Amino acid sequence: MDNLVFNISERCENGKKVRMNGQIPCIIYGRDLNKALSAKITKRELIRLLGYPKSSVVSLNLNGDYKKCIVKEMQKDPFGKIIHIDFQSISKGELVKLKIPVIFYGQEALEAKGLLLESFVNEVELQGEVGKFPDNISIDVSKLEHGDSILLKDLHISDKLKADIDEDKVIATVGELISKEQEEMIEEEIESSTEE
Repeated sequence: MDNLVFNISERCENGKKVRMNGQIPCIIYGRDLNKALSAKITKRELIRLLGYPKSSVVSLNLNGDYKKCIVKEMQKDPFGKIIHIDFQSISKGELVKLKIPVIFYGQEALEAKGLLLESFVNEVELQGEVGKFPDNISIDVSKLEHGDSILLKDLHISDKLKADIDEDKVIATVGELISKEQEEMIEEEIESSTEE
């Protein structure tokens, strides 16, 4: 994963003009840089980049100068289209913060019991050395029962990484699955109570 190389080019024009030309504006910043670098990436390179986990270390090739980076943020428009990318340049041993996706599996088993998982957190920000981050954090929810909660401390996070939120924070709970008929009855009750 360390050898992912993506070509970018220098950018003098503003972001709107870059997007009109079919490219995506980006910026590279970091402790090892005197100032942030404005750049642009082609859609083809972006599609390649999106094929890798968010925690990947990538090499950005800017005119033969290679910078080791992580994707810090992807800004999207209201339609979900990526309009800007922030890359953070990193050096060996540097501590960084990354948002890692949380994946819940085994939800079919809950639904078979008439239960539903309600998740409040879909990613967790972790701090640590680059290369120590997982692609995602997964947790099996198939054996949970009604009223059970999943706390941050229930997730399997390496002791080499530190989470920025309280370990007792509830990230998901298990409730009853409401049938279509029950949903319609609740809606009718709400409507009749507002009409009165």
